[in-house]
Amino acid sequence: MKKVFSSIFACIAMVGLLSSCVEEQIETAFEVDAAEAYITAKVIDLATETDVTSQSTITSSVGSVSGNRIMIVGNNTISATTVAVTASYTSPNGTVYTKTEPVGINEIRAGGKGYYTVTINVGEITPIEDYTIDFEETKDSQVSKYFFDKAVFTIDGNEYHWAHNESQYLLRGTVEYKIKSGCEVFASDYPVEIFKEKLENIEASFEENNPVKYEAKEVKIIVSAWCYYTAWVALTTDEVVRTYYAIDNMGNKQVIGTMEYWDYSECMFGQAELPSPNHAEHYIAGHGYDDTHDTAHGHGHGHSSGHGADNAGGGIVYAD
Repeated sequence: MKKVFSSIFACIAMVGLLSSCVEEQIETAFEVDAAEAYITAKVIDLATETDVTSQSTITSSVGSVSGNRIMIVGNNTISATTVAVTASYTSPNGTVYTKTEPVGINEIRAGGKGYYTVTINVGEITPIEDYTIDFEETKDSQVSKYFFDKAVFTIDGNEYHWAHNESQYLLRGTVEYKIKSGCEVFASDYPVEIFKEKLENIEASFEENNPVKYEAKEVKIIVSAWCYYTAWVALTTDEVVRTYYAIDNMGNKQVIGTMEYWDYSECMFGQAELPSPNHAEHYIAGHGYDDTHDTAHGHGHGHSSGHGADNAGGGIVYAD
């Protein structure tokens, strides 16, 4: 019996303890965080199809804004609602575009969080046919010398190739070469799909109007006695990088491709002589061993003819 009375007493004591807890203490024990909603905004410039979020100002009809992120904190819960998100963007030509997009927020219970995204398109789309295509060019020029086929000797510290007239007679000859001109496209890149066909057509027209051509030329040369001699063609090649731009109706400008080509802009013939080291004291530019017999200069019968007189010439070929 004592055990039964002890158990009854313990139960009565527990009920009394629970009854002593006030209502406010029970509510505090079960308190939860307020509901939160987050909206991330992205801004696209329609004219250039680029992300301009970092250059835009974002505002919202509800909540606080930090950069392109909006935070909404509810009073415990968030009722289903619509938030107006606005982007303001200034284009490169100074035009200000402002656009607002609605974002639907679902009901969020206390302690819950919701995440939303919105894309805001600003600017105007220019029809492809209304774009102006322009370009800028940079070039790097280099000159290459091509020597005639008899110029096979080299001299230390001298850039030319030489042939050798070891005789006392003037030599005559003809150097044949070709003037190279025109342009040659060697690389192109058109990554913006809507302009690719247009730029390919421009490239095809450029090649058609600037073909690589070779015009045959002959130059008569006279070589002095006792000398090294040479003839060459100096070809100037411009390596050109052309950058294409598309300009829309608002004046916005974007890079749409590049074309690289060689422009064979100038082709010059040249010749030179140096005294032969073994007969330097006898060398006189434009003369043979006896000026009175120099038919090359119209002084009589001369000995330049019949003594290797017609073997000074040759041909000049461009390297591939």
